[in-house]
This record gives sequence, structure tokens and C-alpha cells, in this order.
Amino acid sequence: MIITLHQIDLAPKYSKRILGLNSGKIVADYRSDQVNASDLYRLYENNQESGEGAQT
Repeated sequence: MIITLHQIDLAPKYSKRILGLNSGKIVADYRSDQVNASDLYRLYENNQESGEGAQT
């Protein structure tokens, strides 16, 4: 199953794997049990600054 979430805190709860996309390209690939909230927020914030917006 594939889902799109912008609620970063929910992503690890409902997935085994988290991908970060930017302009249709994978920019991050995490196992949910090996990522923390600060990693995900940093990814999202970096993409917001570039004007692209993160899609996780």
C-alpha cells in the first residue's frame, strides 16, 4: 500500500518505509524503525526552503 502524508508524526506509525520526494525524485528512503521525527522534519523543512515542498 502507498499513502501520502504531510503529517510527519504519523508517517512512522503507519508505515514500514518512508520515502521523501522532491520534484518527482526520491531524496530520502528510511525504514520507519530507523528514523526519528527530527530527521523527517529536517527533510520537510529543506524542501520547503527550496520552494518544492516535501512529499512523504
